[in-house]
Amino acid sequence: MGNAGSSYGNFATAVKTGSYTLACQVARELPRIGLREALQLTLLAAEKDPDRYEQMARRWLVRFLEEKRPTLGLVQYVASGLDRLGLQGPAGFDEDAEARLREVAEKL
Repeated sequence: MGNAGSSYGNFATAVKTGSYTLACQVARELPRIGLREALQLTLLAAEKDPDRYEQMARRWLVRFLEEKRPTLGLVQYVASGLDRLGLQGPAGFDEDAEARLREVAEKL
């Protein structure tokens, strides 16, 4: 498997433990991350790096459109979830929007 195999494992561990900084570092070392993993990183950014979140969310959405060619209804569902996460404020993280997006990620 080599370095790439262990790097993918390191990425998965970083995401699972919520280590956004480590996940970003490892992602940069990988030749490519899948759409599901990119969404996981984007969701982590919503909580840990809100300043970068919207840019990451837009980039992920474009990739989702290109790779999966979803229905307009699914695009609206996903975009709404991404937008709701981006609107989080002092009240905290939007767990419903996160759950919505994690549900989509599991089907990718």
